[in-house]
This record gives sequence, C-alpha cells and structure tokens, in this order.
Amino acid sequence: TQSTGIGIKSTTLCDLILNLRSMEASASAPITAYAIENIQKNNRNIYFCRIWISAISGCIAGTLGLQGLSGLLMYIVMLAITTLFYLINIKFKAQDHFISLSVIYMEGIFQGLFTYIFFWTLGFNIVHTFI
Repeated sequence: TQSTGIGIKSTTLCDLILNLRSMEASASAPITAYAIENIQKNNRNIYFCRIWISAISGCIAGTLGLQGLSGLLMYIVMLAITTLFYLINIKFKAQDHFISLSVIYMEGIFQGLFTYIFFWTLGFNIVHTFI
C-alpha cells in the first residue's frame, strides 16, 4: 500500500488478493444473527425482575431490622440469587439470549440499588420507628 499526497492510499494487486483471501476465510465462519426485539425484551425482563426483587428484599431487610453492611450484604446476596435463577432459567446459554454476558450481571444494578435502599428505609421506619 502506497500513500498518495492527499491522504488516500493506493492499493497494489497483492493487497487486493490478500484482502479477498481474508474475506473468503471470514465468509466461511458462521454468522450470528440477533433478533433485536427479543434481545430488548430479555433486557427488559432482567431489569424489571431486578427492580421487583430489590423492592421485595428491601422490605424484608427493613422488616428484619438490618442496618449498615448487613443490609448491603443482603442486597448483594439477593442480586446473586436473582442472577443465578435467571441463568438457570435460560439453561446457562446466555449467548442465545443476549449479545453480551455482562448484561445479565449489570442490567439494572444501580436502579435496583436505589429501589432497595428506598424500600429498606421505608420498611425499617414503618416497623421499627413508628410502631
């Protein structure tokens, strides 16, 4: 490949042949196609599941009177259990349902944390402060 004066590279015949060979090699590799609607639905399912589990576990943590790190530990444990149940539900074949495996672990974590803290303090105040 030679560079011309205006920033455009001129391609030699050898480069073209090498590019064609690499295109043929990549064409024989299987192509993964995703249905975007299904991927979005799966992401929404994880998000809503995390929000509901966060609300329920926040109420439980508040009712039990958990404070400080023990309350935060409960959120982490419930998050891990929810992720495990979701992986069991999809039979540990995340590549069939999601573009990236990190979606299962990261989708809705911070929104779930804020929901958890809200219901944790609400449950704690209702049971231990007002009663």
